[in-house]
Amino acid sequence: MKNFKLLIICLIILLILFINAVNSEQEEMSAVVITSSGWTSGAHSIVSGYPVNGHRTVQNKILPAISDLGISAHGAYFYRIERFQADNIAKFDISNPGTPIWNVPACLENEPHLQSYSANPYAMVFASNEKAYLIRYGARTAWIVNPSVSFADRDQFLMGLLDLSGYSDENGQNTYDDTDGYPEMCAGIIINDKLFIVMQRLVDFCPNASVHSYVAVFDINTDTEIDTQKGEGTLKGIRLPSPIYNAGYAEISSVSYLEDTGLIYISGAASFGFCSNGVGGKGGVVSIDPNTFETKIVLDGNKDTWVYGNVSSIAVATPDKAYFLSIPDPYSNGQDNSIQVFHPISGEVYDEIGILNGKNIWSMYLDRTQKLWLCNVTDAEIIIIDTLDNSIEERVATEPAPKKIAFVYKNDIDQTHYDPPDEPIEISSLSVDSEDSGIGGCFVQLISEKY
Repeated sequence: MKNFKLLIICLIILLILFINAVNSEQEEMSAVVITSSGWTSGAHSIVSGYPVNGHRTVQNKILPAISDLGISAHGAYFYRIERFQADNIAKFDISNPGTPIWNVPACLENEPHLQSYSANPYAMVFASNEKAYLIRYGARTAWIVNPSVSFADRDQFLMGLLDLSGYSDENGQNTYDDTDGYPEMCAGIIINDKLFIVMQRLVDFCPNASVHSYVAVFDINTDTEIDTQKGEGTLKGIRLPSPIYNAGYAEISSVSYLEDTGLIYISGAASFGFCSNGVGGKGGVVSIDPNTFETKIVLDGNKDTWVYGNVSSIAVATPDKAYFLSIPDPYSNGQDNSIQVFHPISGEVYDEIGILNGKNIWSMYLDRTQKLWLCNVTDAEIIIIDTLDNSIEERVATEPAPKKIAFVYKNDIDQTHYDPPDEPIEISSLSVDSEDSGIGGCFVQLISEKY
């Protein structure tokens, strides 16, 4: 009898494991891809997360708009962000990716202290279904927002502000002050109820030897800044060590977290592109312990032995495998680029994906199945890599070329409490024509007067 009961228990456990495995395989995942044709126009594409009859499906050229677009996603929804001097966010349901649920401006009417009259929103970082943080590159404040608002109550999108003005002092009273007045926040991640906001802290768009990139840390339960004891003077955040200047390079994926190591990884491209001052050498990668706030240089592009060029986009897959985009010449249109494989603890660069050498890979992203998605601008395609053996699983053509990706997991959150508009809205119906005004959408009276 005991053996029979044990057999029944084992069968039940096996059944549960089988059901969980099936559910995991059947998780509804899609990739939303921002595409652009140079600096003239952009759109988004939808790529199926898993192969259908051996191949992933793709929908291209959805809602063409400006070229300067960002993308963030949470659960079954994605948020397309119109950036410099457009300053708008549109929310979409993955089930209807061509029709926005709403769109809202990303700055206040007559908001002061904006770089070139634009908040230049970059990304949304999600704490829950009802709370997210809007990273605004051209502003001194990040926004606390409610992404779950309906079309009818979208004026309640903005809930509060996080003040980052202390990281940029126009008066320049200390050698570490960023004197252009803007902290250039560009990326964020939430770990253990703490929001980490990466700030480039460039001076006139280039790194300065004494002005380090920083990471500000906020308690998401109270939205108060945590004093990490890792900053200079009165700065409470984490000073990133040299050569991690120009951290979280804004156009590409440059912040990762690996649960197995418990560490955050941030890349910095240093004096990239038109910045010829050489500050930070070729940049590198730093790890941050989210509990102690200790930093460690993982890749050092400032070493005399460094041969890989500027360190750009990164992806950390396992405790012994991570990837970075090597750019020896920012002006070569990717002809010298390569994807290098490194150890995220020791920093040893031990392999490369040779078949991708010379391709203009713009950015890279890991999905939940540990597949690495690469935006290949050279051939206008997404290349999907199996990280177990670095083999190419599939190539998916996009039109135009892919630049950024966000993954949508439809099973993550309930969809029943969102009410669509009575009539479809135009993608820019809540924004000002920036060509006419020269100031983008910041001057739309939509946000509550209390701010």
